[in-house]
Amino acid sequence: IFNVDIFAYDNVDIVCDIESLPFEDNSIDLIINLAVLEHVPYPDRVISEIFRVLKYDGVVFSTFPFMQGFHASPYDFSRRTSEGLKVAYSEFSEIEVKNAGGPTSGFLWIFQEWVAIIFSFGIKPLHSILTFLLMLITFPLKFLDIFYVHHPMAQNISSAFTLIAKKKKNVQS
Repeated sequence: IFNVDIFAYDNVDIVCDIESLPFEDNSIDLIINLAVLEHVPYPDRVISEIFRVLKYDGVVFSTFPFMQGFHASPYDFSRRTSEGLKVAYSEFSEIEVKNAGGPTSGFLWIFQEWVAIIFSFGIKPLHSILTFLLMLITFPLKFLDIFYVHHPMAQNISSAFTLIAKKKKNVQS
């Protein structure tokens, strides 16, 4: 197990740009990519690199935001629908996309940001305080997602999606 990041944090084993992973072709069994792809300028390049290093029948587990506000860490570039994820991972097989965060979480993130913008009057510290307070006040509503994450229309405003896919057999990359 290797923890890969662009920054050298305490638990990071390999520091690199994930558009160019330091692994041999077809050498990795599983890649878990959680809330990373929105922070890279070219997620399709990263997905191609994941495909390159995965073994045949290797699995990728990836979470990508949909209805989420801007959250730089240090940058924030993109969002994907469930269909957009399927297209991005079209080289893979057995693609399954599930709601990772339900529609209540998606709605609350946008609602909290909207209220904080309106009532902060352009004052950044006040915006931060209001956002934090709104998150605390509305947090219990997120428990509704226990029920609504499985609603057939939940993907319309889901907070995020998780994709699970396999590298196709007998494909030359």
